[in-house]
Parts: sequence; structure tokens; C-alpha cells
Amino acid sequence: MPAPTSIQPCWHGCRRCSRSSRRSWAEKDFKITALTHELAYYRRIRFGKASEALVGEQRLLFEETIDMDLAAIEEELDSRLRDVGGHT
Repeated sequence: MPAPTSIQPCWHGCRRCSRSSRRSWAEKDFKITALTHELAYYRRIRFGKASEALVGEQRLLFEETIDMDLAAIEEELDSRLRDVGGHT
């Protein structure tokens, strides 16, 4: 069996894996993908043209909020990746 690529699990061809185990892997893979897309979305907001229009304290509050959101999402993503197989 060829080695899995990226963070894709090798459960696709495994006959020993139970249905619930495959479902669990699929759910984890879906959550990781969703978090990755959410990070990309927040980074586009953070560095987009709309954020450049903010001035003064409004910009500082915006940046602080986005930074906290990004940190929380990255922490959850790292946790999920560790659960899947030690990838960081």
C-alpha cells in the first residue's frame, strides 16, 4: 500500500478499520479542512484593503480581535493535527 500523502489518513483502503473509526477519521479530516479555510478567511480580512481603511483606535481594536481569533483557530488546528497523527 502506498504511503499517505500530506495529512490524509491511510484508512481509505484499510479493511481492518471499523465503520465508526472511518467516520471518526472523516470527521476529523473535515474539521481540519474547515479550520484551515477559516484561517485563510481571517488572514484575507486581516491583510485586505478594508482593514487598511481603519484608523487609530478602531484599527488597533480590529487587529487585536483578529490576532486573538487567528491564535485560537491555529491552536485548535494544531490540536486536531496532533490528534490525527502527530503532524504539526
